[in-house]
Amino acid sequence: MPALQHARKNVKTTTIGNLEHGTFDSQIMANLLITTVDLETIKKEEKLIAIRNEDGEIYRIIGTTGANKYTNAIEELIDLGLEDELEGKQPKDGFQAIFRAV
Repeated sequence: MPALQHARKNVKTTTIGNLEHGTFDSQIMANLLITTVDLETIKKEEKLIAIRNEDGEIYRIIGTTGANKYTNAIEELIDLGLEDELEGKQPKDGFQAIFRAV
């Protein structure tokens, strides 16, 4: 399968600058069928999920297109023990969800 076709089928992610990754980051990458892309590509996705590190900084953005992929990504992050600080709230700063370690 060509790489571009493969990338369209996966949830996409990028990291922001040189911020410290969360200690749980390797679990995110292992548990989600995820393709690493650049920030401009992520911004084109329908729904954006932010991940905060232990210092409270958003260091990773996950982008999804389609309700099923978004729901699956949210469920995986919850299964990893992360908490959505926007649960039941309106999107903030362009993110539909912002996860952090509990």
